[in-house]
Amino acid sequence: MFIALIWLLKVFLSASRDITHTKKSMPVLLFTRFGLVFIFITVVICQSYWQLCGHLHPEFHQLQLRYDARYRVQESELGSGTAEHVQVSTESNQYPKRMNIIRGSIYDRKNRKMVYTDSGNLVRKYPYGETCAHLTGYINTYFGSSGLENAFNNYLEGRTKGSLSELETFVRNSIIRHSMIGNDLYTTVDAELQKAVFEYLSPKSGAVIILNPQNGEILALVSSPSFDPESISDRFKVYQQNPDSPFLNRATQGLYPPGSTFKVFTSACAIEDGLDLYLDCPVEGYLPPGTNRWIRDHEYYEAQKRGESYRRSEHLELTEALVRSSNVYFSQLGVRVGALRFMKYLPNVGLTRQFSLIGHPLLYESLIVQKSYIKISENTPDAFLALLGIGQGAISVRPLHMAILYSIVANNGSLIKPHLIPETAKGLVEISLSGKTCQKLKDALYKVVEQGTGQSLRIPGLKIAGKTGTADNPHGLP
Repeated sequence: MFIALIWLLKVFLSASRDITHTKKSMPVLLFTRFGLVFIFITVVICQSYWQLCGHLHPEFHQLQLRYDARYRVQESELGSGTAEHVQVSTESNQYPKRMNIIRGSIYDRKNRKMVYTDSGNLVRKYPYGETCAHLTGYINTYFGSSGLENAFNNYLEGRTKGSLSELETFVRNSIIRHSMIGNDLYTTVDAELQKAVFEYLSPKSGAVIILNPQNGEILALVSSPSFDPESISDRFKVYQQNPDSPFLNRATQGLYPPGSTFKVFTSACAIEDGLDLYLDCPVEGYLPPGTNRWIRDHEYYEAQKRGESYRRSEHLELTEALVRSSNVYFSQLGVRVGALRFMKYLPNVGLTRQFSLIGHPLLYESLIVQKSYIKISENTPDAFLALLGIGQGAISVRPLHMAILYSIVANNGSLIKPHLIPETAKGLVEISLSGKTCQKLKDALYKVVEQGTGQSLRIPGLKIAGKTGTADNPHGLP
């Protein structure tokens, strides 16, 4: 193409010198000359760029694989079947050998490999399998990529140039054109802890988050059921059509009624604004204004099952109400708190905010926490506020949002945004609640485990705070 352009340019320039020019033809000839020169220079620049850096662009790879004969392989290289483009591989998570990409590994906090590339055949390996699948994600010739494999694709393939060592890698990959050597990625996760939690939770559906409230590091982010990243090519459609949704990261993407775990937030709103924390809890329960549905405590229904009458009517303070997880108390407190206070504190504790766990723009669905769903406005009626006070009604939250709420209480009111990558931890501290509010809540939550509904969590020698919660789920099983 270069030779043809040079020849055409030479012929035209030579011919134009031999032509008798008129005043009318001069502008046309000049414009044509400059146009051809401009086209020639543009082609040279573009060709030079793609020769040097084209391999850094996935779309350029696809064009090469599809149309460039140099990237075709023989049947013997594929092992079996008809000769195809190199992108067709006996291993779905294998890179084309001619492209020679040695992708970086993904490590946990103790330098254990969660993902690595077998340098012999360039196959991507996931030693923790489905245990860490929602974190690591997968990369696949046919079905793309997800999780950290997707979010840090350029970094893992050595296409970034941040530190000095990364700059050296970039120069090696772009100019010298040796093997593409990627960068290693380090996370805050403890892979063995993640594995233990997953094995305990499976085969049930659900999510578990283990978060260090003092620095925001995520030690485990478990979702069940899960999938095997190495079996994506064979089982992608099976996973996709599974009604249990194994691709769904329930920790960050799931939406569930919080039930009694939300009573901690209702309490925080009341304490922060100095409301009266004593309420009468009549034996018959509480009937919110404008409704005919009574709200009662779980002891009432347990007495009914035994064929007994429930006769306990008390004047409760917030701490005792949390210990007993009284629906009668917190439905009334929800009305007392009111819509404006709920709306004031919801963003403070992060429930109506998005969070990225990797410091990237919010583009990677499984690694961000979208807003929880809480339908509330200035005109929300008391009947809805009563249900909201006990974590029911028009509310669905994401498990990680609830982990953030409790980490704020544990951290004396400071919200440290959760993260999976240590380098993204700077400048993430916010003050959400007062230390006085959090201390009262912590004292109450210790009593929940020692004396109340959370006694099954007691471990000798450990001081544990917590809150139990059950909820009616109008959407069925998660």
